[in-house]
Amino acid sequence: MFGSDGDLLDNTHTKRKTTRKGLKIGGNITLLNAIPFLPDINYTEEEILMEDGDIPTPESDLRPVRNSNNSVTCRSFHVVTTATLPWMTGTAVNPLLRAVYLNKMNRTAVEEISSFNNDNLSHQVKYDMMGTVTLCVPWLVDETDRKTVYGEQYNFESCHDQEKYIRMWLRESAKLPLEADLDTNGIQIAFYKATYSLEFLSILPLGDVRECINLNEEKADICILEEPEHLNFTLPLHCKPWTQSFRHVVGIMHTNYAAYTKAHLSSLVMTPFIFNISNALTRVHCDKIVKLSDTLQTYAIEKECVTNVHGIRKDFLDEGQRRAM
Repeated sequence: MFGSDGDLLDNTHTKRKTTRKGLKIGGNITLLNAIPFLPDINYTEEEILMEDGDIPTPESDLRPVRNSNNSVTCRSFHVVTTATLPWMTGTAVNPLLRAVYLNKMNRTAVEEISSFNNDNLSHQVKYDMMGTVTLCVPWLVDETDRKTVYGEQYNFESCHDQEKYIRMWLRESAKLPLEADLDTNGIQIAFYKATYSLEFLSILPLGDVRECINLNEEKADICILEEPEHLNFTLPLHCKPWTQSFRHVVGIMHTNYAAYTKAHLSSLVMTPFIFNISNALTRVHCDKIVKLSDTLQTYAIEKECVTNVHGIRKDFLDEGQRRAM
């Protein structure tokens, strides 16, 4: 499970040293200092050298908890990503399956406690204990963008049409019918407005992605930001950090955007800019940062770890076993 920084931001620590750095953009102003909500982040030597895999706190532990009264408490999740089906890219497929398997984890915990109670729990009680898992994906508001990204054969007239396609793929291709349908307490799907950038060959949000999430005054539970730097690149500066909207925020780092910009004509300017803005946006919006590879840049050394959180689909394992025979 993902660890947490625990009390790393507790200002009662002593012998602190500042690790905040930034790209100079004029005078005494750095890129990080130009972001109004980015706090000074000071850490002790012990904290900086802390190994990954720290013990999860109540906020960061994603696992269901079995209670003394023979019930179970499951976490609720929002998995927010930068792409969606039918675009078969990693940031569309992997977050979708992550949301599904988080929902399946909660379902399994509830079924186990129901079995322990001799299945005396009603379906409604079971579903109430499961919590919710919501996948937040982009809706390309321009029809031309949709045809460019998905192809002429996918003529989605509304986000509801696209949601039907996603659920069909989960049922028929991923073979996960329970997680695909709302009637069986499957995942929920929410759409945020987005556009397609030909310059960056990427989908970019239009405004604050959180507009598609029903947030109350109290913090929501767990949020997993797939590519947090990408999701927040166009975020208006007056918007608060995601860590102020959720109890715990995990950032999954997929792409080396600094390396992408090296092919750009203005790479001498763009590469350090993208490197530093990615660092700043990831640091301020995430409690924990998970890099899929150590080839990715350093974002916030005191928060990050390198691990594979994608897993391997059974199709690949079956094919490997077939070829080994």
